[in-house]
Amino acid sequence: MKISRKRLWVPRLRHQKRRTVSALVAVILFAVLLPHHFVVLDGSLVLESQSTIGGDGDSVCDADGNSNGDGNSNGDGECLDPGGGNTHHQQNTTTTSRNRNKKRRWLVPSDLPDPHFFDGFVSNTSLSVSGVELTVLHGTILQLGARQGESNNISANNTEPRSELVVLPGLLPRSVVAEILELLRGHQDADIAGGKTTIELDSDPDSVDGMTSQELFLDNDSLREGRSSKPSYRMHEDVKREALREKLKRLTEKYSEDVLTGFLREWYGPEKCGRPGRRCTPCYSLIRRYRAGERQSHAPHHDAHSFVTVVVSLTDYGAEYKGGLYVVSTKSSERNYVKLNRGDAVAHQADLHHGVRVWDQRDDGGPSERWSWIMWFRDSDTCEDHGAEWHDDCADTNGGNNPTCMYLLANKSNDANRLRWNQKASDAGHAQASVKMAYAYLKVLPSHLDLDVDRARELFQSAISSSNEPDGHYGMVLLLLAQARQAIVTQPTNQRKQMAAIANLGSPMVMKAIAHLEEAAKGGHVFAMFNLGICYTYGYDQKDGTRSFELASKWFEASGLPEGLFAKALYLRSKGRPEEANSYEQNAQLLGFGTPWRKKARDRTGSGGSGGVKLNLQWPPLPGGQFPLEW
Repeated sequence: MKISRKRLWVPRLRHQKRRTVSALVAVILFAVLLPHHFVVLDGSLVLESQSTIGGDGDSVCDADGNSNGDGNSNGDGECLDPGGGNTHHQQNTTTTSRNRNKKRRWLVPSDLPDPHFFDGFVSNTSLSVSGVELTVLHGTILQLGARQGESNNISANNTEPRSELVVLPGLLPRSVVAEILELLRGHQDADIAGGKTTIELDSDPDSVDGMTSQELFLDNDSLREGRSSKPSYRMHEDVKREALREKLKRLTEKYSEDVLTGFLREWYGPEKCGRPGRRCTPCYSLIRRYRAGERQSHAPHHDAHSFVTVVVSLTDYGAEYKGGLYVVSTKSSERNYVKLNRGDAVAHQADLHHGVRVWDQRDDGGPSERWSWIMWFRDSDTCEDHGAEWHDDCADTNGGNNPTCMYLLANKSNDANRLRWNQKASDAGHAQASVKMAYAYLKVLPSHLDLDVDRARELFQSAISSSNEPDGHYGMVLLLLAQARQAIVTQPTNQRKQMAAIANLGSPMVMKAIAHLEEAAKGGHVFAMFNLGICYTYGYDQKDGTRSFELASKWFEASGLPEGLFAKALYLRSKGRPEEANSYEQNAQLLGFGTPWRKKARDRTGSGGSGGVKLNLQWPPLPGGQFPLEW
């Protein structure tokens, strides 16, 4: 498509504060419109050549930064210079990361830290259960809020709060693993299977991060009651899976019912796992897949619904995947990967902060593909949920004084107690609790607290100082951009607004926001990665407004989000690479892009660390008058 005139009219859109990107409009925007500015005239979008972005890069004036927290405050897309008489024009230019402001080295996805392996094993023992000899590797890791030497974070028995994990190498024989993989994907060899599966995996949104779940339940409450595995599946659709489900259960039940159940009851003892009526019981069993270019991550979280979680790897580290399961300690940005091979199992309780990130390539350069068999055990013979009791003792000041227990207890409490326990956890140094309290003060999360932006800023900063919490950095970006945006849209005239927008590009305030995005990205924050793509797409980091679509596309891809993969596809299509673009589009759709549920699920779960965290940040208006479109 060629643009032969200086001005191109785009079909008239209903006037609104934010506009959602449809597939067709997005293609046009990325391939043609984004190298230009457009303004709103009489309700229609008008494309103009890119304006000269003048000014000396001084920071925009301060504002109170108040925000309603929903991404819709202020800014209605008005024309900042409707007459255009004061606008000078220059050639539209783009640049790569190597040519950008030489005073600062821009972070690129290849700079993200390599996997660091968990090295906290403290003992190696053996145990015989149901005639099976088990090797037991026992490890511990400090929890969020643990600060050595500070008495307010030391538990009642004078020890720092730690989470345990237990690795059982070779729990499941490799021959059994091979049979399972053949049932799931047609062949135990990933290259021969070619990314295909014998049945369609679940595509409903995950409760942690709103991504497609890519899983298959073998056992849960619904199946035991004769219903479909999930409410989103009609019974006749789930029946098609029943034959496969029964074959998988026959292969795995011996190890879940006999070996693992027996091991957990012995390892955790009668007080935790052996009381009458409250014995540890496998209540949920499922298979889950992660694959490069598709679903690659599961945001850091706690298994609050599970008394004990067991994950059995069905793939070999290095030969079939890299990355995988990681555990988080006192620094939320540091991820400690647990290297698991076929048949290796890891067990942990709800207090372990963990997640999954599968890297793009395995050792030989092929695509990473990780399969795992997951079981959630409850301390109930009949699988009742006693989760409200699990953290009472360790959260109480007279008992455990444990910040993680306070945080988990908050999630099991009613509204009044939820706020109280989050506040106590935050005061005790729990970074995620501090982030939630910050969003409560911003009125993003419901609470009776008055709006207090300054207090929210203090809490975000506290989360950064104590744990380098990625969501703390992301929260600071929210406040900085809202402040920059407010300083522009509240100017009294269009000319003053344009001058403020010019001064905002590459300003200290914007650069500070970008630095926080980069720190969050280093900690694996996928929303931050996506917004780095937005930043470079629109040239916010450059005083002259120069844009870098290549660098933006790298961050969009690195995010692994369906929105990011679709944006990458738009870039590839604009570069005349349709086959690659089609592949990225298909993967984006596989992960939920364009579905009715994706945005709702994304808004409900946030980034995984806290609900209310939005993908679409309130980027300030550009000198041409536009805001980044909402995804």
